[in-house]
Amino acid sequence: HSLDKTTSLLIHITPAIITYVLRWHVHADNAFDVGHRWQRNICVTHTFDADYNADRHGCANWWTNVCYPFIFAVAQQCIYGVLMQCVCYDRIVNDPHALTTFRYLFPKDTRKGMLWKIINVAGKKFRVYVWGMFFVCFATVTYIPTLLLYRFEWMQVALIVVCLIVAVRSGGQFYAKVFMSKSKANQQNE
Repeated sequence: HSLDKTTSLLIHITPAIITYVLRWHVHADNAFDVGHRWQRNICVTHTFDADYNADRHGCANWWTNVCYPFIFAVAQQCIYGVLMQCVCYDRIVNDPHALTTFRYLFPKDTRKGMLWKIINVAGKKFRVYVWGMFFVCFATVTYIPTLLLYRFEWMQVALIVVCLIVAVRSGGQFYAKVFMSKSKANQQNE
């Protein structure tokens, strides 16, 4: 089995399943449901009430699903930038085996393509900063659908199904390669 494939599946499917269960299948009488924040359809059923206040009910809104995560992503990139460009800079520059997110995503032998062109738009000197801004923009775009995922159960189910389909396809391709290489090795040994 592939540890990378298994880890990737767990990383991508676990949050989707946990949020699905907490959002759609936790009842108000559960002990950890403080303030009934996870009560089914609280956003949908109370949205049209005249006195409804999403912040008071702890319901998903643009602040909790887009603005706060955006602020977190900017702070994370600032901290990461200080660590990588100031605190650990000498070690990273002097050690060719030191692995950063940037080095992992852009190994020297594969530095081409559209994403590479985008992060080089300001030149080599500002490449890391453009990468940070690109990350924040990408993260923000991925936060936007979370409000819809919170409000519509079918969308959460569709996300889980897509994750599973991609995982099965990826795992199938992995095992096809493993079996093909074993088959070729057996044929060469005969």
